Amino acid sequence: MSLEHWGQPLERTRIKICGIRDPEMAQLAVDSGASAIGLVNHADSPRHVEEKMINEIHLAIASRVPSIEVVVDPSPESFQGKTGWIQLHGSESEDLVAMAQGPVIRGFSFSRESVLRWNDCRNVDILLI
Repeated sequence: MSLEHWGQPLERTRIKICGIRDPEMAQLAVDSGASAIGLVNHADSPRHVEEKMINEIHLAIASRVPSIEVVVDPSPESFQGKTGWIQLHGSESEDLVAMAQGPVIRGFSFSRESVLRWNDCRNVDILLI
């Protein structure tokens, strides 16, 4: 999957505004020039958004920019029926990453080993270090 799915040429800087919590903030982010928005689906985060609100936000901006669901250590079942962008930030294995049905952003702390590991994973579309 290419970065062209972000809706902009590859040579242009893309900006994802993360922690969006409602459709109004999503619209503001898009109107301000965001290339994508991030929706945190992790109960321990102060920016956590429930699944119902995630769906409302997706609908509010669906045709304008990608909305990326940010998760930590999801269960394999949580991927069921989801085909949009997902950003993973936990201790997910390559096997779990392969279960995602849409494009994957893999977030991790910088180390040579992590960069090599996730850069070699064919199921990861973008590295977020």
